[in-house]
Amino acid sequence: MKPAYKKMLQRMQQKEKAARSRTGEPWFLYILECSDGSFYTGITNNIERRLKMHNDGKASRYTRRHLPVALRYQEECRGRTEALVRECAVKALPRKKKDQLIATFQKPCLNGEGSVKALPRKRKNDLIRKFQIVEGVSGMDQFMREAIKEAKAGLAEGGIPIGAVLVHKGKIIGRGHNQRVQKQSAILHGETAALENAGRQKAAVYRESVMYTTLSPCSMCTGAILLYGIPRVVIGENKTFMGEEELLRGRGVKVEVLQDAECIAMMKKFIKEKPGLWNEDIGK
Repeated sequence: MKPAYKKMLQRMQQKEKAARSRTGEPWFLYILECSDGSFYTGITNNIERRLKMHNDGKASRYTRRHLPVALRYQEECRGRTEALVRECAVKALPRKKKDQLIATFQKPCLNGEGSVKALPRKRKNDLIRKFQIVEGVSGMDQFMREAIKEAKAGLAEGGIPIGAVLVHKGKIIGRGHNQRVQKQSAILHGETAALENAGRQKAAVYRESVMYTTLSPCSMCTGAILLYGIPRVVIGENKTFMGEEELLRGRGVKVEVLQDAECIAMMKKFIKEKPGLWNEDIGK
């Protein structure tokens, strides 16, 4: 770095340090993963607020076209200037290096699991302030919660608790749940019901959409996802049933499995109570 630039940077950092000493507010570099699997890098002094703005479509033209987004990495900087310099450096990294950086990031768990469970409330609050963790749900979790609502609706109707939602640019355009029992249907699984309820769509819409489903997709639902070119599938769990995830990955679909505890518990309970109906649904 040239001496003149170095001195200018030092002056900017001194100003940032003075400003921070007055406000006590740190800056953060962050990386988001978009619905198509791409990354977006930015800086902010409030992770929670910025993440919400991104998922509301108010933060960036790029993320607005690739909703929803999820926080994958963050690091605290000594001020806005340092954050800007770090942002430029991270943006220049190849995808593999960004993946390695993200792999080093672990947010403290605040949902009552692990060692945090035993911490007093004051310490938990300290962690929230330090890591700017969003208490509540991310954009991704928001849509999985909707899929779980569909699964529960199916169970309440006497059906099989599998739900799904089809999301296009951050909005649900189709939702549904397994209705083989309710409608005596051979084809209305969670994913196909969501596609049916989305109605007729242009091919471009499917290519920009994400399928959220509470359970790993069976062969039939996998075929429908591939037929319409849906590029990403977010799965609640595959512990109780492993569908055609490898086929999806082999055809270029991005598959993410959350292993959601509620999804797992719901299916385990159903399979235990109604094994005959479950076997009928998966063709056994």
